[in-house]
Amino acid sequence: MARVREVVSNVVVALCVLSAIIASGYTIRDHAQQASGQLPQSGAPVAVSNWASFSAVGHRFGPSSAPVTIVEFGDFECPACRHFEPVIRAIRAEFPTSVSLVFRHWPLPYHRFAIPSARAAECASAQGRFEAMHDLLYAKQDSLGIKPFSSYATDAGVADTAAFNLCNRAASPIAAVARDSIAARALGGRGTPTILVNQLRLTGVPDSATLERMVKDALHLAR
Repeated sequence: MARVREVVSNVVVALCVLSAIIASGYTIRDHAQQASGQLPQSGAPVAVSNWASFSAVGHRFGPSSAPVTIVEFGDFECPACRHFEPVIRAIRAEFPTSVSLVFRHWPLPYHRFAIPSARAAECASAQGRFEAMHDLLYAKQDSLGIKPFSSYATDAGVADTAAFNLCNRAASPIAAVARDSIAARALGGRGTPTILVNQLRLTGVPDSATLERMVKDALHLAR
């Protein structure tokens, strides 16, 4: 009997270890794709029942009355996020009153300049220039670590550069980053960008045609 219990116990432990390996494998694979610049593979969208709570905070681009809200948990050093930028920009241009974007931070730990970039964006936000800084950080992603953030701020139209520099030198944690990173994990994100189109969470980075179709479907449901 003791031998049977030992065998059962070993089987249970093995299954737990296997589950952990599989879960870690997904994370490692996704992070490896990010590091190599590969786009995360797309899969079937997942319905999120409390989706509206994820768009309640963050930086909104576009009208708050828009029936379709796209939430992006992004990282300014993430190649896939940069690839998504022209896609979401085109959608917003096509549906200027019907679609808004809520950007939330999720700087990944293996990106050296992700957290400093998020801090710079929040410091620009204090002067009403978050969207301009957001756009510049992605447009000049290759210059992260080379181009000073003070120069990004000037190009983004930040008026008080002394106040920006003081803010950017702070060593304290960034409240918005901590809040958004917790939300991204609660949403089930496995890498950046993690995207919601109303109630649907995407896996991977959608192309223009896919995102346009999802937006049209969401608009139809919102009528």
